[in-house]
Amino acid sequence: MKLYWKRRVLSRVPKAWSTARRTKIFVPVAGGTPRAMTAEGADVSSPAFAPDGRSLAFLRKVDGKKKLHLLPVDFGEARAIDTGKLEPGSFAFSPDGARIAFLAERPVSDERKREKFLRGGAKAWGREWEPTRLWIVPASGGEPVEVTTGPEHVVAFRWSPDGK
Repeated sequence: MKLYWKRRVLSRVPKAWSTARRTKIFVPVAGGTPRAMTAEGADVSSPAFAPDGRSLAFLRKVDGKKKLHLLPVDFGEARAIDTGKLEPGSFAFSPDGARIAFLAERPVSDERKREKFLRGGAKAWGREWEPTRLWIVPASGGEPVEVTTGPEHVVAFRWSPDGK
């Protein structure tokens, strides 16, 4: 296994990249004993510290779907931040750490699922594509709010310094 740095977090990556599952390892900058932040074999990615440094957010696959999790750095259990049927992609804390913005496609509607079923599962190219949208959810949990509503496909975002 190889170790490499990722924002004060090490990732232990097996040599077989095609089946790699990453374990996040916290190493205090001032020194000390490294400790695993996530379970061995947990399918986690994209670690990011909260602005106050007291928690670590990351994506974890649960039942084949990515979920956003928040883990207190001073031990404790990770908790999932409920995003409903949304599957978060990239994410970032607001400057004050109270909210988390993330990218996700809207879930497929029941009507679209029915249309696909009636077509025998065949893709209707050009009609099934959903743009990725920007969402915000409170870091303490709550209902995600859709920020973008047009046909635009959001590929990147940044919080303004004042968090608005």
